[in-house]
Amino acid sequence: METAIIDSMNTGMFLKNVFIDPKIIQEVPFFKKILQDNMYNTEVFHGYVNKINDTWGVILSSQFKKLIKMYNEKYIINQIKERQLQNDMINMANAIAAEQLYSELESLSVSPSLSSITSGLSRSAISKKKPSRKLRK
Repeated sequence: METAIIDSMNTGMFLKNVFIDPKIIQEVPFFKKILQDNMYNTEVFHGYVNKINDTWGVILSSQFKKLIKMYNEKYIINQIKERQLQNDMINMANAIAAEQLYSELESLSVSPSLSSITSGLSRSAISKKKPSRKLRK
C-alpha cells in the first residue's frame, strides 16, 4: 500500500481541470522523498500521508484519496493487532507472576499460636545478629 501511494505521487495525484499552484507541484518530489525514506517507519509515514491529505485534500484526486483511505484502514488494523499482541504478552506475564507468587505462598505456613511465632523468631537469624560496625568502634 505504501509503494502505491509513493508511486502515485506525481501530477496525477491532483484533480484534473483545476489550477494547481506551481509551488505545490514543486513540493511533491520533496514529500515523495520523505515517504520513500520512511516507508518502514510507520508512524512517520502515517503522519506525512495524512498531513498531505489534510493540507492538499481539496485538490487531490479521488483515486489518490482512496489510496490514503485504504492505507489508513490497514494502519488501524495493524495498530489493533499490535495492541492485542502487547495485551496478550502482559496477560501472560501476569499469569506467570501470579503462578510464581502462589507457589511461593503455598510453601509458607503460619501457626495460629503466638508462642510458635516467638519461638520461631528466637531461632531465626534475627536473634543471632552480630553488632553493626558502628557499635564495635
